[in-house]
Amino acid sequence: MDEGFEYELDPALEPARDAANAWLARFAPLVMDDQVPTEREVRDRLKIVDLLRQQGPQVRRGVRSQGDLNWELMTTLDRASEQLDSLELGLRRQLSLLAPGDPEGVADLERLNERLAVRSARQEIGLSGNREMPAVLELKTSPANFAQAVGIGVFGFGWTSFTTVHAIFMIGGFSQAFGWLALGLLGFYSIFFLVGFAMMSAAVNSACDESITLDGRTLTLRRTLGKWVREKRHSLAPNAKAEIGKVDAVKMGTGRSNAVTPALIVADADGRPISFGAGQTTEQRESLRDRINAYLRLTQDSQPS
Repeated sequence: MDEGFEYELDPALEPARDAANAWLARFAPLVMDDQVPTEREVRDRLKIVDLLRQQGPQVRRGVRSQGDLNWELMTTLDRASEQLDSLELGLRRQLSLLAPGDPEGVADLERLNERLAVRSARQEIGLSGNREMPAVLELKTSPANFAQAVGIGVFGFGWTSFTTVHAIFMIGGFSQAFGWLALGLLGFYSIFFLVGFAMMSAAVNSACDESITLDGRTLTLRRTLGKWVREKRHSLAPNAKAEIGKVDAVKMGTGRSNAVTPALIVADADGRPISFGAGQTTEQRESLRDRINAYLRLTQDSQPS
């Protein structure tokens, strides 16, 4: 071979090689990306798989038609094309988990057959084949807010302390002139004491984690602060339903300046409102309402007539 001779590639090979390399470039992330995909990413990957399946035969024919056949490129194309079906199946299974009921997803047949076997066994012994709902529903309805608790508590403590000192001096001074009649001022100061005690109670509520437990038509409202737990049980009417309404802001411990605040409200058996969930966002409050109403509706339907 003469010195300085350079082998020149056939220009006709370049389009085929470029198409093959582009095909593999689209394929590579499907098997090399180890990140957990989102629902949107799974759908995008399914579209890529479909596109690769359509283009695959033409790309392979283009590479095979060349005289200078690149065996490594051809082997990689063949092996990648063989994996498209299994990749699509895996993606559709992921989609069925991310978006249950999506027609593009593929159900886990093994788990589905297990559930069907359980239903068949229950029906054979005369039990309902329907999936049972949870007997007890437990939900966290409001998280603790310590910063808010400190703010309300300091103001409530200051208010009550000032009222106490003022009442002592005023009643003490009037008692020297009017005797026991000065105790009549206690009725006046009781208004201010009630406000102070309400603010301190609201501070305690703000510092507590609030949760509820629904056991049929029994609702337990629970507030927890460390090891201290305060529970109150309520009996609900058979047709009870949770709604979003307005309640006293100080009572709920939200620390808001306005007189009322949004909260979940459900009536007890005597028609008295039970309020909770004031510390949640609007979306979270709506989600809690829907879950509570779904449970109440199902338990109502399951009760014997």
